[in-house]
Amino acid sequence: MRSRLVAGAALVAALALSGCTTAAEPVPTETPSNVDLSQVDVTDVERNGIEYLSGESAIDAVLAAMDDAGPVTMSGTFQERADEDGGGPTRRLEITFEGTETRFRAEVTAAGVTAQAIVVDGRAYVTGDAGFAALLGVPEADGGTVCLASDDRRIVAWAPAFSPSALVASILRPSDGVSLDAAAGADLETASMEFVIGSGGSPIGSLEVATTGPAVPLRLVAADPRGDVDVSFAWDVEPQIAAPTDLAVPCA
Repeated sequence: MRSRLVAGAALVAALALSGCTTAAEPVPTETPSNVDLSQVDVTDVERNGIEYLSGESAIDAVLAAMDDAGPVTMSGTFQERADEDGGGPTRRLEITFEGTETRFRAEVTAAGVTAQAIVVDGRAYVTGDAGFAALLGVPEADGGTVCLASDDRRIVAWAPAFSPSALVASILRPSDGVSLDAAAGADLETASMEFVIGSGGSPIGSLEVATTGPAVPLRLVAADPRGDVDVSFAWDVEPQIAAPTDLAVPCA
């Protein structure tokens, strides 16, 4: 059975190639019920308490923190191998993103297709190479900037790549036995801690999470026989993102 890690990576790669998907329904964050309150240091008000969580509660806390933390810079790579023995072609996806989910600048490269997008005030300004222009169905997007509504289906199709929290959720949501537990011997006095990502009872990667301020991810690394992912996040950024003015196709 393919792990959720590979399913998540394959999902984003497939989106980049096919350009069709639907938006995911938001998942409400529940109050964790598996915390031993006798072990909680209530005097340490600077720490966010992520060290007391595991499994679904930890995943929910990380995703909720991402939604509330403000601008982020994210960069990462995904690879999907055709066969578990490493044979066949490898599909590679590269992502860079900075901003928030409603105001951002991003670049995605997959299967020889490269696209850049700036989303500001409900409008998406996109450009790329000839392959991207063909996928978009707008020839002017080959080297020129095209203005579209940010809810245009051709933009929504790339949503996981343009949403750090959706991308992390696509990997960590435990639909087939994904677990998240503090690494053995984790230092709880530092500004971040490591969680082990498990699948089917075996470790497949790690998630570094901030322990002070919002419980946001700092790095996610994972691999299984069908693929691998390495994504880093920086939250101390305030990117200046403005709408382009030189447009090949103006806003409608």
